[in-house]
Amino acid sequence: KGADEAKPQAAELFGHDGVVTEVVFDAESQALVSAGADGTIRVWQPPKPPELIESRSGATTTLVSSPDGKLAAIAGVHQERPAVFLVDIATAETIQILLGHEAAINSVSFHAEGKLLATGGSDNTARVWNLADPKFPEVQKVAHESSVSAVAISSDGTQLYSACADNVIRCWNIADGSEVRMLSGHGGAVVRMAVRGATL
Repeated sequence: KGADEAKPQAAELFGHDGVVTEVVFDAESQALVSAGADGTIRVWQPPKPPELIESRSGATTTLVSSPDGKLAAIAGVHQERPAVFLVDIATAETIQILLGHEAAINSVSFHAEGKLLATGGSDNTARVWNLADPKFPEVQKVAHESSVSAVAISSDGTQLYSACADNVIRCWNIADGSEVRMLSGHGGAVVRMAVRGATL
């Protein structure tokens, strides 16, 4: 075959009415979750038709999967309020909705064990949620001077990392919301963070 010959595509999936903004894949269930600018979430397990998770009144802003690949955390809008939807990837069922942010949610990040979730929003706050507590899941909220663009949780689950428009990463104690330290060096906005062991 020639070097410039097109490679065959495994499949093409159609359904979104507009740009697809985020995609995550669960290897165990062989399910693909996609979010679109049309405000819908779809779970694909070909050759079955996609499962449509309830339409949102606004486009999804971010979508991540849990470390075990079983859940998707989807930032969008619920009843005109910013929300994070926790969705079982295998069944396409929404199992929990997290409400509290007062403006668009820009970043979502699972803790390595999947029991805590961090979010950052345009309401200038970063928040930590305990997914094991369905009644009172929000365990911490820390305020910033501008929109929060990225969040992450330390490996031991005790500290929250957040970044906003000043290009600085801040570290907070989750237990009491106190600021531990600041990390500077980026020349532009921090848009993603990930924790691997003791490394950010």
